[in-house]
Amino acid sequence: MSIDSGTAASKWSGKDTSLLREAHIVQMLAISRATWWRWVNANPELLTPIRLGRNSTRWRASAVQAFVEQAEQRGAKPHGSKGDTSA
Repeated sequence: MSIDSGTAASKWSGKDTSLLREAHIVQMLAISRATWWRWVNANPELLTPIRLGRNSTRWRASAVQAFVEQAEQRGAKPHGSKGDTSA
């Protein structure tokens, strides 16, 4: 996965079996952890966390990709964003 060229949606593999960690997602999207969790809480039907253990949470790459693609199609920041783009 490339993190330095193309649209955000093109950076994802799209494989439904791929699970992504929070740290990887926030790095790829260049957002803060707080912004990620606002987006997760605002979009629970799409960004459903997969709890692997008490301190281990992942998201399906395909769900994150779909979320980013929807935001790009709207031409706006994903729902729940307050303009935070810090990493």
